[in-house]
Amino acid sequence: MELIEMVRKLQYQKQILMSQVLELEQKISTSEVEPEIPTNWFKGKWKLWMGRAV
Repeated sequence: MELIEMVRKLQYQKQILMSQVLELEQKISTSEVEPEIPTNWFKGKWKLWMGRAV
């Protein structure tokens, strides 16, 4: 099992996730409509974050 290979794959997946998060944040900040939230988990995190922001 190549550890270096695994690390590279994980870093690549992390990059993809980070870009998706940035994309979502841009959509949310530019839209005045309440964003569509796919999962309850995300809803909970979103409310938690919104609570902190206010």
